Amino acid sequence: MDVAKFIMRDEEFICDVCGKHVSKLSYTARDHCPFCLCSKHVDNNPGDRLCECHGV
Repeated sequence: MDVAKFIMRDEEFICDVCGKHVSKLSYTARDHCPFCLCSKHVDNNPGDRLCECHGV
């Protein structure tokens, strides 16, 4: 991972697997649902949101 390409994204979301609302943390970024522990492929480099997969 190239640290220079890291983009901090602290966003809330609805989990695609369990459907629960996941709040942002306000101090770091989440990379998975804290309820069911699933994550989604959204980044090529952390925070860029450029991955086209979007698979769970």
